[in-house]
Amino acid sequence: MLFRSDHRRALALRPDLPEALAAAGAVRLAAGRPREALSLLDRAPGHPVAAFHRGNALFQLGRIDDAAKSFLVAAERIPEALGNLAGVRREQGNTDDARLLYDRLIASDGGSDALRVKRAMLLPIIPESVAAIDAARAHLAADLAACADVRLDDP
Repeated sequence: MLFRSDHRRALALRPDLPEALAAAGAVRLAAGRPREALSLLDRAPGHPVAAFHRGNALFQLGRIDDAAKSFLVAAERIPEALGNLAGVRREQGNTDDARLLYDRLIASDGGSDALRVKRAMLLPIIPESVAAIDAARAHLAADLAACADVRLDDP
């Protein structure tokens, strides 16, 4: 993958290079310019990194259904895109799909505490949601306990 600082040079040499378009789009997106990002990312259809950033740009622009399509393309090669797709599904009111996507991510690599909390937040307050919140708390407590003996010295 291109480093972000190289995208300008790469675009000057090859304005159709998907990696450079994806990097340039990511830079624009990080700068809070989703429309500019989208104009670059749209020129790299099917490229997973471009699709991932395109989904984020579309989401920021309120184009939720289009964002879901981009995250689906990205998820074929970038599993983390499933988390973004789950957020889109949640925004669309489809909490069942969102929960299933979070479950899939959690099952694939144990999932981060953030994923566990997001999943727990989808559940209505019923015994299942209480159990999910308790599991997220236990996981977080275990992580904190593992850090208890770590001493950070000032440089």
